[in-house]
Amino acid sequence: MDHDARSGSSGGPGGSPGIGADPGTAAGARPADLMDRLPVGIHFYALRPDGALVFEGANAAADRILGVENARFVGLTLEAAFPPLAATEVPRRYRETAAHGTPWRTENLIFEHGEIRGAFDVQTFQVALGRMGVIFTDITERKRAETSLASDRDRLEAQVAQRTTELHAAQGDLVRSEREAALGRLMATVSHELSTPLQTLRAAIFHIGEACARGDRDRVK
Repeated sequence: MDHDARSGSSGGPGGSPGIGADPGTAAGARPADLMDRLPVGIHFYALRPDGALVFEGANAAADRILGVENARFVGLTLEAAFPPLAATEVPRRYRETAAHGTPWRTENLIFEHGEIRGAFDVQTFQVALGRMGVIFTDITERKRAETSLASDRDRLEAQVAQRTTELHAAQGDLVRSEREAALGRLMATVSHELSTPLQTLRAAIFHIGEACARGDRDRVK
């Protein structure tokens, strides 16, 4: 399903609850380091009892992909951090993931808001009850390539349709020309076949006429 979230101030696509480990401990540092090495962006959210979905954090790739420091969104609700998403199904889907563990994915979340603009592949997952994460990648260039390919395909299909129409017209002209040529040949053959007996008949009529003129009726008979 396509989702279009566009506006005019800063923000980002999606979010999710934090991991829950204390970054100050050795146990907490290891998974955080691992997530920072991932090539995909990750947002974390926590679902509060009042239904608010609050941004808890992001990995390093999220800053690189979105081109902003995601730390600015910590403590904000999803709708406050990324206002254009409020008008889409995204908040409901994120809450379902956080509350019930229902996964969700869209391959075309269009987001245009402030510094963040592009198309994103987004997938949710539950971290713990009431907490969820969002994995996202920027697929803007892929979408542009797909649009360009679709445009090229449509143009080629139109050219093929035009050439097919021209070919059918040319075939029709060729068939008509062949029919006309065949008719001409038939008429020439018929004319030739009729020409000899007609000439003989004309000669006979001429001689009969001359005989009649001389009064040679017996010869005529």
